[in-house]
Amino acid sequence: MTVRVPIKSEILSWARERSRLSPEYLLAQFPKIDAWERGESHPTLKQLEKFANATHTPIGYLFLAEPPVETLPIPDFRTIGSTEIARPSPDLLETVYLCQQRQEWYREYARQNNEEPVPFIGTLTTNIPIEDAASQIGDLLSFHSGQRGSNWSEAFHRLLAPLRSAGGVPAPAAPAVRPERARPLVNTPQPRVAEPSRATRGGARAPVIEQTLGCSGSEH
Repeated sequence: MTVRVPIKSEILSWARERSRLSPEYLLAQFPKIDAWERGESHPTLKQLEKFANATHTPIGYLFLAEPPVETLPIPDFRTIGSTEIARPSPDLLETVYLCQQRQEWYREYARQNNEEPVPFIGTLTTNIPIEDAASQIGDLLSFHSGQRGSNWSEAFHRLLAPLRSAGGVPAPAAPAVRPERARPLVNTPQPRVAEPSRATRGGARAPVIEQTLGCSGSEH
């Protein structure tokens, strides 16, 4: 006998909207998704696990009584005019959480090895004009607008050397958002390709700092 899991319709709708996946893509993957949301049918546990993986939803969220409210744990100034993101995408949240995990790992590593605190942490305040703060960072890292190369890859590799020489800053060998994952941090719905499972993405392993830490900046 097939066991089906009664999940609340509003939770399934929330997970679908949160994923920003196109309706056509989800319908192709889950032909009965409309019936699930109407409460006319329920997914099996295997289908629910597949749905959680496809929408990048923690499976525990699907058993909640009501949709959770998710907020970014850090200020996000990537938007035009620093407009607040009312509902961050799962891709953005996962990337931020991954960076925080790596940063915390390095912070603990530095403390255990009695490394000296990073000297420039705390030298900038909100009272310093943005242009002056950017100029100071550019001086520190030799990374002003004319020194960044012609594309993101060149800029990334030019930034590695000054990061490594700054002391106390974990310099990644690859960006936190890998291009092969095809998961841009945007709000536009789009189909996704098959991706490796969360357990194989390397976020929980950090044996070599320069090969595994994907986010710079650490105060200890």
